[in-house]
Amino acid sequence: MPYLAFLIVHIYLVCFGEIYHDGMTIYDLNYYHSVTSKMFVDNEWVIFGTAPGTVFLYPPLALLAMWVPYLMPGALGSIQLYRIGWYIFMLVLNGLVFWRLRRASITSPPASRIWKPEFFWIIFLFLLGPISITRLDSVITPLTILAILAIPAKMNLSASLLTLGAWIKLLPAALLIPVWAFYRAFRTRILPIAIGASLVIAAIGLIGGAPVDYFKFLLGNQERSLQIESVWGTPFMLFDAIIGDSSHAFYDQESLSMELEGVIPRFLAHYLVFPFLGLVIIALSWLTLRIARNLKRYPQFYLPVSKSDLDQSNLSALISIRHFDESAPYSSFSTDASVSTSILRSSLQSKASNMTSSSFKQPFIQLAKTIHPTVYTTKAELICVSGLALFLALIIFNKVGSPQFYSILAAPLIGGLIFSASQIHWFKLMGSLGLIIAGLTYLVYPLTYNDVSAVHLIPVLVLAARNILALYMFYRSVKLLYELSNFP
Repeated sequence: MPYLAFLIVHIYLVCFGEIYHDGMTIYDLNYYHSVTSKMFVDNEWVIFGTAPGTVFLYPPLALLAMWVPYLMPGALGSIQLYRIGWYIFMLVLNGLVFWRLRRASITSPPASRIWKPEFFWIIFLFLLGPISITRLDSVITPLTILAILAIPAKMNLSASLLTLGAWIKLLPAALLIPVWAFYRAFRTRILPIAIGASLVIAAIGLIGGAPVDYFKFLLGNQERSLQIESVWGTPFMLFDAIIGDSSHAFYDQESLSMELEGVIPRFLAHYLVFPFLGLVIIALSWLTLRIARNLKRYPQFYLPVSKSDLDQSNLSALISIRHFDESAPYSSFSTDASVSTSILRSSLQSKASNMTSSSFKQPFIQLAKTIHPTVYTTKAELICVSGLALFLALIIFNKVGSPQFYSILAAPLIGGLIFSASQIHWFKLMGSLGLIIAGLTYLVYPLTYNDVSAVHLIPVLVLAARNILALYMFYRSVKLLYELSNFP
C-alpha cells in the first residue's frame, strides 16, 4: 500500500506536468535536453565556452544529472523520450529515498511514528507539485535526505552525497557547516578528501581553458534584479498589486525568469542582497559553532548518536536518570534507567527536598533548575535544526526565489522527524508549516503564475502568505538555535 501511494503520486505529478499550463512545468527539462544534446551532436560544451549564446548558470556536475535520461534509448533525438528518461530517473531516486525512509521509521523515536517520514515525503512531493520532479532541485533534495540519514553511522557516504549535491546545485553545501561543527571525524579525515575532490573538479575548468563559463554559476546572477517570487520582491509586488500597476514585472531573457524593474529593486539586488545573505550565514554558523562548543563542554546535557542508538528505537527520545548517593561526592552517579526530562527534573527536586545536608542539597536544586527540554538532544537533531535555518536563509534572502528552491526544506524536516529527541513537537510544527508552504508554492507556480506575473492582487497575496510563513519558519529556527547556543 505505501509503495502504491508513492507510485500514484509520481504518476499524477508526471501527468499534470506534461498536460497543464502549456508546458510551463517541463520547460526546464526541455532546456536540459537542448543544452546537453548539443554537446553530443555539435560538440558545444557550455562549461568550456564552446556553446555561444547558451545560458548555463549551474555547477558543472549538474550535467551529470542532465545526462542520466540519455540511458533511455532514443532520448538524444527525441525530447519526449528524454523527459520519459528523466521521470524514470526521478522515480528510481525518490523510490530509493522512500525505501530508506521506510527502514528509518522503524528505528525512529516513538513520538514521531505518528508522522511517518516516508509519508511526509510523498505528501510534500504531492503538495509541491510537478516542480518537485522536473528540476535539478529534484535531484539534490533526495541526495540531501540520504546524506542526513547516513550522518550518524556512515560519515563518508554522507560527505560524498553532500559534495556531489553541492556541485550539482549549491544548496546542499550549507549542510556541511553543522556537520563540520559537530563531528570531529568529518573535520580531520573526511573534509580534506571532499576539498580535494572539489579542487579536482575546479581544476578541470581551468584546464578546459574557460574558467569564466565553468564558474559562471558563482557570478552569473550578479546582474539580475529581484525575482518576483523572492521574499525581497514581496513588498514591491504587494504595492503594485494594490495600485494596479504591472509595469515593473518583466521577463528577463538572460536569466529566463520574471523580475522587477526599478531603481530600488535593482539597488537591493546589486548591492544589498548578497552582503546581507553572507552576514546571515555567518551569524547562523556562529550559533552552530557555539552549540558545538557547549556540546563539548557540557556533554551531560546532550545525547550522542551512534549506530547502537539507532538500534534502540526509544533511546534518542529518552535521557538517563542519575541516582545520587548523599554520602558520595556530587559528581558520582550511576545510570540504570531512562525517563523523560520532566521526570528527571521532579526526581532531582524530590531528592533535594529529602536531603538533610545543605552542602549536597544546593547542587541538586541548581541542577533541577537547569533541566530544560531543549538541551536534551542529539547531534543529528542539531544538524537538522541548523540545516533548516541555513536552507531557509539561502532561500529567503536570495534575490532569485525560484519555487523549486523550497523542495530542499524536506531534507532537514524529515531528518528531524527521524532523529529528534526533545524537539519532536517543534519538528512537527515546522513540518506542518513546510507542507503548507509546499501547497502555497504549488498555487503560485504553476497554477496562478500567469496572474502573479500580471501582478493580480489575489495570487500576489497567496505569494506573500507563502513568503511570510517562510520568514516565520526562519524565525523559529533561529530562536531555537539561539536558545541551544546559550545553554547552560
